[in-house]
Amino acid sequence: MTASDKLRNVIPAAIIGVTIVSLIIHPVSIQTLLIFAAIGIVAGVLSWLPGNIVGWVSAVILVFGTERTQSALVARGVEVPWYAPMLIAVSFAVATYYLARLLRRKTPRNAGV
Repeated sequence: MTASDKLRNVIPAAIIGVTIVSLIIHPVSIQTLLIFAAIGIVAGVLSWLPGNIVGWVSAVILVFGTERTQSALVARGVEVPWYAPMLIAVSFAVATYYLARLLRRKTPRNAGV
């Protein structure tokens, strides 16, 4: 395992860890968490699919979908820290991407069976 492979595994774990710590320090409502988790899961599934354009669509969903949803929630009076929505969405996108890679690697067709 090279240093870049190790770094590729440490950065997602750090993102998820920082998200958990930030949600403990500044909690958000469960509805807000679920909304941004759904955005992250959609982006994670799209980034796992093959093709270059799908990765770009995933990034657009993460950036603009999160920003648009956050502004709509703030306009309705929901208290959300400025960093929480993107952090939640990226965490769920990373977790979904790595879970999909793990499940794909474990399927019998890809395991050499």
